[in-house]
Amino acid sequence: MNKVPARNTLYHFTTGFPYIDAADRSFSEPELPYLHKKFEKIVNIPYYSGRECMPLPEGVSVDKSFSAVRASRVWNPLLWLTALEDKNVRTEIRGMKGGVRRILAGGLTALAVARWVRNVLPVDGRGSLLYTNSLSPVTLGICKGVSGRNGYRVVSRCIGGDVREENHKSLYIPYKRAGLEAVDWLFPVSSSLRDFLIRQKKSLKSKSTVARNGVPKAGFMIKQSTDGRRRILSCGSMVELKRYDLLAKAMILLAKNNTKCEYEWRHMLWGKMDKSIKQLICHEAPSNLSVIMVRGITDVVNYYKKISADLFVHVSRSEGWGLAVSEALSCGLPVLATDSGGVADQVEESVGRLICNEINERELANHIGQMLGAPSVLEAKKERARLKWEECANSKKNYEKFANNLLKVSKSRDLAGLRLD
Repeated sequence: MNKVPARNTLYHFTTGFPYIDAADRSFSEPELPYLHKKFEKIVNIPYYSGRECMPLPEGVSVDKSFSAVRASRVWNPLLWLTALEDKNVRTEIRGMKGGVRRILAGGLTALAVARWVRNVLPVDGRGSLLYTNSLSPVTLGICKGVSGRNGYRVVSRCIGGDVREENHKSLYIPYKRAGLEAVDWLFPVSSSLRDFLIRQKKSLKSKSTVARNGVPKAGFMIKQSTDGRRRILSCGSMVELKRYDLLAKAMILLAKNNTKCEYEWRHMLWGKMDKSIKQLICHEAPSNLSVIMVRGITDVVNYYKKISADLFVHVSRSEGWGLAVSEALSCGLPVLATDSGGVADQVEESVGRLICNEINERELANHIGQMLGAPSVLEAKKERARLKWEECANSKKNYEKFANNLLKVSKSRDLAGLRLD
């Protein structure tokens, strides 16, 4: 690939996309058609390899050589020697907040990526944009690799866990500061995430723009319950950060305190069921609470056409952007959510209720009970929920804007004076 590039080229560094089983497929695939309209050539560069690539349109390709970086970075003695002399690695070791193993792993990754970039990408980078899905040592390595070369621009999305220290046990993210300083432009997925970064480093205000994810138009309004049963809906993987144990305890408490009411909690499950939550439901759920775990549904919005629901509940401790919340809003489902980052861009009183992030099961049960106990109020919020999707989570509008902004960055001669939409 080490030739003069085609003008207007996007190098998209991904986790695994465009492999069919890629963890980031649900994020990268929806924006591809919009990027494809703006860039003559797109090269997807996955860090992890997979079994099979999805079909790609003309002008879009995949470079499979990058995945070798991950394995080779640990066994290269020259890379280790370089790491011990690297300014960023030595800065991290002096601070010693992230643990030696994590610091060395990140440093080796950045240096191996930098070497790959220098060896593989064209020397002349005019008209080329390098884009990472999240801020990481890979992003820093790309910046190192193109340092001193003409024309390249490096941009990164910030999605939440990549920049929010509270999501990590060590409360620290190695190489975050170096990465933020090195990139040419940042695209946080929510206003709250951008504000968070600017509070940490004021200079980021002049090189960051909100770029929300989105979902397509649902084209229908979800049916409200008419049989007297009160139904809530949730969606996501059962990891500790999402706090579905808190929601399970709240629903059990709500049902026990209101024995004359019938409740249903339907959860769209991504990945494995949490054993402790399963045991809690089996041993504690009263007879007036029905719990339904739905597995294997890839198109949840289409599934929502077939069911009734009154309220979507989202209690994640931290969230860059609530994709599941966007899906609920798109089909007119009111949302009760904890104020946990990007969700604040999506939820307000007119479409549901935004509640304190530091909440216990009793308080959560009270909020759910109050909202389910006022069906006419929920009904009035349905159209406003759909309008909120149009305002902040419409995929066509959001990805068109993002693609336009990427093109502006790639063509700008003076980023200091650049203003994006």
